[in-house]
Amino acid sequence: MWEIVKDGQYSLIREIVTKNPEIIHRRNRFGSTLLHAAAYYGNIEIAKFLVASGADIFAKDKNGYTPLLVAGGMKKKNLVQYLLNLELNYSINKNSQKIISGISGKKYDFFISYKSQNVYIARQIVDQLISSGYNIWFAEYRILLKDRGQFQTVIDEGLANSEQAILFTNKIYAESPYCSDEAEKLLQNYGQDKIIEIKIPAEPEVHQKFPALAGCKSVETFDVNEMINFLKKTVAPAVCTIEIIPSKPEFKFEGVCKGAPFTLYASGWKITQKGTSYLGDIGNGLEIRYKKVKQKFYMNIHFSIDESELAKFKSMDIVSADDRKLYDALLEYSKKHVSRLDAEVLGAHLVFHGGASQLALTYWMGYWTRKYSITLIHPTLKKPVEFLFTFGFQGTFQEYCRYVHIMDSVIKSLEWK
Repeated sequence: MWEIVKDGQYSLIREIVTKNPEIIHRRNRFGSTLLHAAAYYGNIEIAKFLVASGADIFAKDKNGYTPLLVAGGMKKKNLVQYLLNLELNYSINKNSQKIISGISGKKYDFFISYKSQNVYIARQIVDQLISSGYNIWFAEYRILLKDRGQFQTVIDEGLANSEQAILFTNKIYAESPYCSDEAEKLLQNYGQDKIIEIKIPAEPEVHQKFPALAGCKSVETFDVNEMINFLKKTVAPAVCTIEIIPSKPEFKFEGVCKGAPFTLYASGWKITQKGTSYLGDIGNGLEIRYKKVKQKFYMNIHFSIDESELAKFKSMDIVSADDRKLYDALLEYSKKHVSRLDAEVLGAHLVFHGGASQLALTYWMGYWTRKYSITLIHPTLKKPVEFLFTFGFQGTFQEYCRYVHIMDSVIKSLEWK
């Protein structure tokens, strides 16, 4: 059968599969399916037919490779884009049954509304929902570089095509004109029974401005697993709780950057490659691997004096900064950064560290990658230093999302000693 796929005999494949549909699930001695073969040879016509006939896009061969990983490894860009779109929009639970969107006809299960300063909490919830099979409208994964000029249009599309909404509210949420616009549209179009309010914390300004929220399902907590358990009991029964990171991390890395020592704290990681030396600095090029998962999951670190426009962006005041200007600045820098990569960008993320706005990107380049750019002022040189953290994860997008909070926790621990 692989030879038929290799030769691109679409009509013959169609005839064989039509007569014997179960053949699309059969595996060769390497554990590969026909969809793996189509991905390997870059035959998108056959791939689309196999998917339409019920082929499993998440099937793994004996090496743990999905068809997407195979297409990425063979640099079949047309297959990569097709399979990426399928993986990102395939909303199923563990029993392969549609959760919400497949029943209602809506494209997204949940629309996420939040103030940029609260994105860390919102992102943890979003990633766990995605990893559990829900299809989420979340600005960081939906407003990409190409959508920059259509910011509000893309948001309105999400508002119109989501079954329910989760709002992360507090005083700064109520004071934001953009969040207020979203809340008003949601209350008007969704109704109280389809809105979930997560109060971080409960502050009077919110219900003074949006009194109808008082009739919505709500919880007040800063504990992410309490939020998840609330969602599990009310609107998202398939969502999984998040892995608790120990308060006393097992791993501590001490490096030196331009003569100044810095530290990182983490649990579950081990060094796989000793730090190399660069102009007398230790740690530039260090690679560590997360040992608690079967998938390949690693991180490497590089740093240098930051003389780019990025340093100006990161100096923006995160308390008073306009959400759209912050995100616009992020996309402007991201566009320049990704132009150097042969990669498919799937997410642009705001990260707050050291009282300043930072950034991260999610992209695909044969495996899932999260790159963080964190700029800190050097304690003696008084110049901005950019730390680049690159995390690589070999697995599905849902599996990747399950471990994003692990990456965030490492980044948050960075500090000058």
